[in-house]
Amino acid sequence: MTISPASEFSNSSQGAGPLRSTGHLHQDISAWTALRAFACVWVVLFHFDQRFETSLGGAFVANGYLAVDLFFVLSGAVIFHVYGAALADKRFSWRLFLWKRFARLYPVHFVTLIAAVAILYGGAAAGLGQAPEYYLGTVLVANLFALHGFGVLEELTLNYPSWSISAEIAAYALFPVLAYPCLVWPRKVLVRAGVAVFLAIIIAVELAPEHIFPSNPRGQKLTSLTYNFSFLRVLPEFLLGLIVCRCLSGVGRLSSRTSMLALGVIIGGMMLCLLTGQDWAFVLAGAALVGLLFIGQFQPPSWMIFLGTISYSVYMVHALVAITLFKGIERVGGYPDNAVPLFWWPLTIAITLGAGYLMWRFVEEPMRQYLTTPRRTTASKHGRGGPAPEYPRADAFPR
Repeated sequence: MTISPASEFSNSSQGAGPLRSTGHLHQDISAWTALRAFACVWVVLFHFDQRFETSLGGAFVANGYLAVDLFFVLSGAVIFHVYGAALADKRFSWRLFLWKRFARLYPVHFVTLIAAVAILYGGAAAGLGQAPEYYLGTVLVANLFALHGFGVLEELTLNYPSWSISAEIAAYALFPVLAYPCLVWPRKVLVRAGVAVFLAIIIAVELAPEHIFPSNPRGQKLTSLTYNFSFLRVLPEFLLGLIVCRCLSGVGRLSSRTSMLALGVIIGGMMLCLLTGQDWAFVLAGAALVGLLFIGQFQPPSWMIFLGTISYSVYMVHALVAITLFKGIERVGGYPDNAVPLFWWPLTIAITLGAGYLMWRFVEEPMRQYLTTPRRTTASKHGRGGPAPEYPRADAFPR
């Protein structure tokens, strides 16, 4: 399937301007990679905090679930940055795009899913805990087909952070549709429409009957959706990312001084949102941050770039590390459940990052390369006539 944007896109003087392949795709986005590192550590701190006898406290850690919303906005921006020119030039292949996203996401999802089954049910069989009460067959099928963010289950299951992968896949599947207005509408219209859609869904979720979106301790709001129709959470935020990247494509870089001043203002605004509990405003400020990192002058340290590179694997393994590592620490130290002393913090973070690196090194990256590398073997090599099926070319996928 090839998407061809309207011809008016490249000719309209009222639009956002032509999206050019040269320059756009080669713009440095290392600051976005660093933001991924930050968001990854933030969500790990949020999930681990409840395991300790004393919480680190503060609005920052308590609101770590919003790191996922940053990921969703950033994901939309990155995808448009990579594929926007192909859409504009009528070179976009939906089939190859989805294959690339599958190769990027699913191997790690599959491995961590199987590991979760082994840990939760194998540990229960060995007398190290109780098996979950949900029916394994049902939740396993939902997780295998990445349907566990579509309201088919009644709770988080197995490798529970992977609900966001289910939601992300929905955004990828609809990417050509969501991106189409970005190719034909003027900047101002895009921004207004994106914010309006986001706020409309915010209001709709908060006003909906509770049985549709069961509330949790954080209340019934868009940023609380996980297993219960989380695709409603990802789509407007993904769209915000698309719009940010589209509107800033071709915009000149800010000076270093201006970049730092703007960064301070935006971070200050985001912290105010955390302190006042205004999740919707935090997400909009996060979209502004993504835009600033795109056009600002920032040079993240190499360690943040590396951590951002492995952040997906870290995110996908951190819950499994928590299940096993904290239980081990509790047994060795004789601590009650969820009462590990704070001095264990450095070790838990170090082991989580190490496990994430191993997942990236031996599963994520090799499987991505394997699934996107052409294998032009002939069937006669295996004793059969006719050519073997071809796989998508690696150079067909922007990296």
